[in-house]
Amino acid sequence: MLASVAGGLFLAPPDPRCAEPASYVGPARRAAVGIDDLPSAAPDPQAPFDAALAARLDAALATLVSETKAAGITAAVGFPGGGLWSRTAGTTTDRATRFHWASVGKSVTAAIVGQLVHEGRLRFDDSLAKWFPEFPDARSIRIDQLLKHTSGAFSFQNDLVFQKKHGYRTPAELVAIAAEHGPDFCPGTNWSYSNTGYVLLAQIIEKLDGRPYHESVRARILGPLKLDRAVALAPKQRVDRMATPSIDGQPSDMFVPSLPFGAGVLVADAEALVRFWGAFLAGDLLPRQQVAAAFGDLYPMFGQPTFYGRGVMVYDVPATEGARVWLGHSGGAPGIKAAVVYDIKARVFIAAAFNSDLPAEAAAYRLLSVVLAAPSAPVPMPTEN
Repeated sequence: MLASVAGGLFLAPPDPRCAEPASYVGPARRAAVGIDDLPSAAPDPQAPFDAALAARLDAALATLVSETKAAGITAAVGFPGGGLWSRTAGTTTDRATRFHWASVGKSVTAAIVGQLVHEGRLRFDDSLAKWFPEFPDARSIRIDQLLKHTSGAFSFQNDLVFQKKHGYRTPAELVAIAAEHGPDFCPGTNWSYSNTGYVLLAQIIEKLDGRPYHESVRARILGPLKLDRAVALAPKQRVDRMATPSIDGQPSDMFVPSLPFGAGVLVADAEALVRFWGAFLAGDLLPRQQVAAAFGDLYPMFGQPTFYGRGVMVYDVPATEGARVWLGHSGGAPGIKAAVVYDIKARVFIAAAFNSDLPAEAAAYRLLSVVLAAPSAPVPMPTEN
């Protein structure tokens, strides 16, 4: 679709198949999550947390580390309007207290896009061509499709040359990789996870906000929520006390933490992610109706019982006592696995991140099981609206 001429780019003729809006033809979508399923308040780090439950969670985390020989894990549990438990543990944590959350950071990008829409500076149906007219099918791609991974934009990490050549790449280079490949499908007709889409969204945020993406994250999300131990990485930035990714039990520098840009550059402990996710779902960052709309159009992911909306995931979790529904987001990179979720039925937030290739969702479920086994609710719960 794009060809190089004297160091520049020119736009090849558009694919006529993608010139008009097209209908989705992929696997069946999931029913929407309703606004009544959202919590009415975020966890409060100043609120009391039941000491007996904290002790049981401590023990469960220690057992988890012993069983998995995890290099490091940060984990947190919180309740709407209630307190927070948070710990960091592992066999080789070397005093690291902050972990990379990989694609969990997409929810941060989506929250900022939502704020810009609420401010009237952006629309979900805006065409990508307003900012990137030379990108393949830009005139047909909508902001909403970038958020939901239905744009058809090739995901840069699937490029074979990219996979073999480690090191930092600028956002422009990542977008160029995708442009060179051309679209995976016409916008809106199918679903495919695209990190490129979130790189494009972060660049649009920069243009509209008039500052670097990481500064927008700090000003719009981290600062207002007082997430002092969380960092949105600037290009090539590294931070102290960040857990080093581990592959096959050995530290690895294969992954450049700041490379994903808007697709995920958040470094934090688990408490910060529980607080962010709680504030997001409770409507502290966006109107609750807009938050609910993020869960209104849910696309099946990877043949698993997980579904994607506007920068959010819904998990239909099988369980012996009946299926559970989680709202959240997962993330992964070489030597990194992370997840933050809200269990609708139990009304509890859980976040877990490993600096190794261990399933963060399984760790979250282990901690949820401890909460469910508690003899009584650990803190008073507010009445849901």
